[in-house]
Amino acid sequence: MLKVNVKWGKTKFSDVELDTTQSLEQFKCQLFSLSFIPAEKQKVMYKGKVLKDDVELDKLPGLKNGAIFGLLGTAEGQELKAVKVKTRFVEDLTEEEKQELYKEIQGMPLPVGLENLGNTCYLNSVLQVLFKVKEIQNYGADLIPRMQTLNQEDPKELLPILFLDLYSKTQTTTSAISPQQFMMAILKSFPQFDVPGEGGVRMQQDAEEAFSTLVESMESQADRMGSKVFENLFKFTLETTMKNTENEEEEPTMEYEISRKLYCHIDNQNNPINNMFDGFKLSLEGTIEKNSPTLERNAVYNKVQKISSLPSYFMVQFVRFVRKGASVYAGTKETNTKLLRAVSYPRVLDVYEFCSDTLKAELDKGRAEVTLQHEEETEAMLSNKDLEEEKEIEDKSLTDKKPVEKKKKKKGPVINDESLYRQHGLGLDTGRYELVGVVTHKGRAINSGHYIGWTHQKDDTWCQFDDDIVKFATTEEILDLKGGGDWHTAYILLYRRVEIIPKQRAHKEEIEKKVEEMTDEKKEEEMVDEKKEEEDVKPMEDGLDLQ
Repeated sequence: MLKVNVKWGKTKFSDVELDTTQSLEQFKCQLFSLSFIPAEKQKVMYKGKVLKDDVELDKLPGLKNGAIFGLLGTAEGQELKAVKVKTRFVEDLTEEEKQELYKEIQGMPLPVGLENLGNTCYLNSVLQVLFKVKEIQNYGADLIPRMQTLNQEDPKELLPILFLDLYSKTQTTTSAISPQQFMMAILKSFPQFDVPGEGGVRMQQDAEEAFSTLVESMESQADRMGSKVFENLFKFTLETTMKNTENEEEEPTMEYEISRKLYCHIDNQNNPINNMFDGFKLSLEGTIEKNSPTLERNAVYNKVQKISSLPSYFMVQFVRFVRKGASVYAGTKETNTKLLRAVSYPRVLDVYEFCSDTLKAELDKGRAEVTLQHEEETEAMLSNKDLEEEKEIEDKSLTDKKPVEKKKKKKGPVINDESLYRQHGLGLDTGRYELVGVVTHKGRAINSGHYIGWTHQKDDTWCQFDDDIVKFATTEEILDLKGGGDWHTAYILLYRRVEIIPKQRAHKEEIEKKVEEMTDEKKEEEMVDEKKEEEDVKPMEDGLDLQ
């Protein structure tokens, strides 16, 4: 940033700030605020020559502090007045002033960002999302009594302490923080992230790998210390059923495995994936070839996976990076390719249809409670509406005045923050989760481009963490990060489980009755689906008979 002088006739503007990375058009807009000459009618001169709009300011010869520019043009709209108050942009405000400004506008302080230490946006974005997991913040209570047992020479053992220390700093300062100490511990613990690139700067890394590595490391450390903070925080169980398609008599097999994320596959040959739920189905269902004990050879099996236990948080990974083989004809090498296709995702994730029958039976109680409470609220609203209408009729009969038009009630926030961030274990599970964090990637390759973290703050307010630059965002903007171009595209989603607190009712059998009703409705739907399948198959069979 330089400070230059601008001469306009007999008037001289001193110490005008000039950012040499900006365009001349932007500089003209700045001069407009001083001279009131419209930007399109200005002629800016330097060393006797009129500058063209496409000039690169940083390449002007001899440009330095105190340099003199000439300005030609006529002020419009009002006479030139002495500038009493210097125009200040957000970028010119101190961190404290920014905090006060945002607090006044949003009703909450602007969170702080993390400095980029050289291609470390992948880690910064992941850390900001993990800071939203309030359960990890409680990890400190378990760690403090065991501090003496930690190996101070092992950076891997110190990671949880450094993570909590870094989070604590974000809550007690208004300036961006350097994660230098935490970064060094990561590089020493996991050398795969310490890969030098051009100019000696470390290469960009995969944010998903950083997320999974960090979570598994802290989870392992917690288990060794006997802490249950990470128990079922991200882990859930998948029930896998294998059915031999070439031998109906072979009994299906069932296996269980622990997972920490749901995959949303996008590449489906000629059947494009447009939404996250279709991507889940592609990931959880399919065919594989393996050895058949009954046929004593390889056979094709149908593989179906169901969720049989729920975590507190679901991490979703969009499988956007695929390996593209080398082509002799095209002269291209084998490389990772990014799938830019737009894949929509919801604010509320309902995993019920992907759950095992046993888990569905447990979730039915919570879902029945949700339905009951909704019906009770609707009934109460209708009852109040009837009373209001009766009162209006009564008032109208007593006076000839026109009835006062009812004010429309403001629609409340979609997210109920109280229920979203309530401690888990106090209510009933429903299989529903709400979005609280997103990591996006901009670029075409996994080891390049730029990562940004986005986290929910309150109601419809989110924050965008572009390293040390933090801005507020809306839910609408978050759901628009679905891809489809070179803009930031959702790569990792973090959903938090939402429970329903059951109401105290005089008749406890109400909930059981509602569960039975919902079960009967499901059976009817299944019967309709089966009948439809039979009707679809019959014309095909008839067609074969005709041939």
